[in-house]
Parts: sequence; C-alpha cells; structure tokens
Amino acid sequence: MACTCGVDGIKIGSFTGKVELSDGIWVCVPHWKQAGFSTLEATKYGQQLTIDRFKEILESGRSGKEYLTSENKTSFQLSTNALIQPNEIGKLQIAIARDWESNEEVLIALKGAFKEYLIVTRSYLYIFKSGFMTGHFVGQNRFKMPIANITNVEVDTHLLTGYFEVAAGGVQNLPRNYWSTDSKTDPAKSPNTISLNSNLFDDFRKASDLINELIMDIKLSPSTSVQSFSKLDTPDELRKYKSLLDDGIINEQEFNAKKKQLLGL
Repeated sequence: MACTCGVDGIKIGSFTGKVELSDGIWVCVPHWKQAGFSTLEATKYGQQLTIDRFKEILESGRSGKEYLTSENKTSFQLSTNALIQPNEIGKLQIAIARDWESNEEVLIALKGAFKEYLIVTRSYLYIFKSGFMTGHFVGQNRFKMPIANITNVEVDTHLLTGYFEVAAGGVQNLPRNYWSTDSKTDPAKSPNTISLNSNLFDDFRKASDLINELIMDIKLSPSTSVQSFSKLDTPDELRKYKSLLDDGIINEQEFNAKKKQLLGL
C-alpha cells in the first residue's frame, strides 16, 4: 500500500523502500540511510524511534546510533541549585553531548524558542544552536565566551516575543526582531542571542540576573573564585558597591543586581 514519508511528506515509491517507526509513521530508505542506519537494522532501531526523534537525528547531523547511545549518558553535571527547565533537560543534554567539553558543574541550562540552548558554568557561557530555524540544515554552532570577558547579558522583551543577548568586546550587538528574515537581526540566527517566547521570559530573566552577578563578582575579585553569597556585613558591602558605582567601575545594572543579592531580594 502506498504511503508518504514522515520526514518530507513525499509519496514513497514502490522501489524506494520504507521503514516503520515505533509510532506507526513510515520513512523512506534514503532518509533512513541519511540518519546512519542500514536497511538490515530497520527492525532493531525503527522500534526505538518516533518520527520526532528521527527528525532530530537528521537535523543534528549526528549518526542515529550515536544519538541513541548519547541518550543514556549525562553530558554534564548539574549544580545542586541549577536553573533548568525540567521538561527540556534530557533533550538539551543529548543536543550538546558531542560538543560538550567542560568538567565544571552547570549552573544554568535553558532552551530558547527553537533549538537554541544556553549553558552556563562558573567560568564560561555557551550558546548551542541547531536546526533549520537557526540557519543550520546539518550540524550545529557553538558560541563560547569566558564569563570574565562578558560585559553584561540582558533580556529584551516585547508583547509575546523577545530575545536574550550577550554583550562583550568584539561581539556585534544590533537591534533584533523575532520575526526578522534577515540573518543579521534574527536572534535565532545570531550566535550571541537566543530567541524567546513569552513563556520563557521569566527563566531567562532569572538567568540574566545570575550571569550578571557572576560577571560582577569576577570584576571585583579577579584573583579569587566566585562566591555565591557574601558573608561580609551587608551595609558595609552596599557602601563599597555604591562607591564603585559612583566611581564608574561598575554600572547601575550591576549595582542593583548585587544589592538584590545582598538583601536577599
């Protein structure tokens, strides 16, 4: 019986060959082989994949066997109080497994509107992007920036959409538009930005506050490890940061972030 391929919706010819996936969707043999499987492995691996997972393999540029193996591995270690999206963490770990290189605990792990992933440790900020909507038909892009080199991060929001942006020396910052078709102003396609839907605003605002605190701590104590909470006297600490603000060493956004941290707001 004739059927269509679940990848592109094109009718599968009689001589093309097809493979049935676990959700009852068929894919043509050319796409099956593109994912790194042989026809002899159709029964073994077909029943392990839904059409959505199969499409993720094709978009990632990884072999299907590597993808399935990485599902059973943890690509990074989360800190105890990490800011994460519980429903997305499994997919996120799989998506970046091939390009993850750090042994540091992850403080922030969030997914944007498309296949855009923000990962933050105490030393580095990473943005991983893959998929058609980010301009990647195969493979993915990795943006990596030492926390110490970042000027600040911020979330720009409108009614229903917005974007997260990293500002640093040598990084081009332009006004972005979620609906833009220009790769230079589309936040999904820019390496240092992540496009957001309104349901992501709160998570990324929290992430921005945490990252800006890390930046400020490194600026103020470049030769010491980052401390999560100050144990010094709060009024004295506030006076010290206010003096730094008045002298122009830190900006108002950085001062307010530290003030909130010290006051427990």
